[in-house]
Amino acid sequence: MRACFNNPRPPLCEVALILMLCLAHPGVAQEQDRTTEEDVDHAGIIRSWTDVNRERGRRIYDAHCVSCHGYEGAARLPDARAFNRDELRAGGDPYTMWLTLTEGFGQMVPQMQYSPEERYDVVHFIREVFIRGPNRDQYFEISDEYLEALPEGTPREDLVPPDGHPRDYGPVLTSQFRREVNRAMTFDLGEDVFASYDLHRMRQHHVWDGFLNLSQTQHMRYRGERQPFPDGEPLAGLQTYHWAYGADFDAAPENSLMQGLENSKSMGPTDSELMLYNGHYLDGRTATLSFSVLGREVLERPRVHRLDDFVVLENVIRVAPGETALQLTAGAFAGDPGTEGVLGLAGEPSLALDDTGSAHGAIAFAADVPSPGGASGIGDFIAAVVAGDTEQLRWEVTAQHRLGLHIPASSTPLVIRVLRFAGSGAEAWARFRDYADLVVQ
Repeated sequence: MRACFNNPRPPLCEVALILMLCLAHPGVAQEQDRTTEEDVDHAGIIRSWTDVNRERGRRIYDAHCVSCHGYEGAARLPDARAFNRDELRAGGDPYTMWLTLTEGFGQMVPQMQYSPEERYDVVHFIREVFIRGPNRDQYFEISDEYLEALPEGTPREDLVPPDGHPRDYGPVLTSQFRREVNRAMTFDLGEDVFASYDLHRMRQHHVWDGFLNLSQTQHMRYRGERQPFPDGEPLAGLQTYHWAYGADFDAAPENSLMQGLENSKSMGPTDSELMLYNGHYLDGRTATLSFSVLGREVLERPRVHRLDDFVVLENVIRVAPGETALQLTAGAFAGDPGTEGVLGLAGEPSLALDDTGSAHGAIAFAADVPSPGGASGIGDFIAAVVAGDTEQLRWEVTAQHRLGLHIPASSTPLVIRVLRFAGSGAEAWARFRDYADLVVQ
């Protein structure tokens, strides 16, 4: 750099410096263009302020403004305004405060990660909580004349969402799931059904009717700092599904390094000798999980079959040859069932059933029985059936009312289809039994 300035002919240095300055200015201009391009009904937003807007502004302030301006409006940085006592250098009326957030001021960068309404929510919170009482001289009284003088925008009720390109994340999305699972894979199964799997334990963590809400994540916002969450109703009776261990068909235990930590049973990994996630394969609009259980390789693809309120979850599974027997929990009944066990496809629920039996051509189930006397008295129930290489497979309904599937050691690959259903009443039972009969045969 020194040689450059000592050079009697320094055109390259000068050109480079000029280019740097020129390149810097368009960025500022582009930021300003972004603010002027927003179609904002300023007066309409201010007129509609309520306590809901104030509390929404409080949440944004507590998350992103407090580090400089303080919890009580008493600034933590020398150059930051203390809203409870200082003069607002850029102006104290709502529109000017909104512009300050929008365009930035001093050391504060433009807060364009928030929508125009959210920026006004923050303004409303600051005015009503920090300025109105402690710093009354800075509180701007809003009048009709003031609102009429604000820049015009399309009234909010007339705004039409802009045409855009819906984001396509494919059939699966790996992410954190709320604050419950930090390594989840969510499947878009189609038919408005989503299922999220805990990849540490290869268990279905949640399945619901709706969609995966990403509105507060980095997928949708410049500074999305929240986790994806299910937007819809959970599918009742179908929440339990996992590869299992022990006589009670428990899910994989937590790793000893995570014991005692909050949410460790969901957040931490398990022993890799018990279970190890390898990855997944994409195939059009479907995906297949690859993992090992007790050293035995498994490929698994979840699917859904739906007709209105009739929803059957299916897992297509390929288990590699191996000398270790495996266990799978295909469901769990909440509460104390009136009857449970294993019966043939042509059978009817009764109070006297075996709790274990061959999985070939058989249903494992647990059900309420409001009135004794067979299927006519069946209430809420869960049921599972398996098709494919089932000759050596065995169902067991445990004391914890779990539908457990025993998968034996094998010298050849086993390919099976596990179908799960939850319903209530004789009609739902007959419908699932007929459907299962078609699949098994």
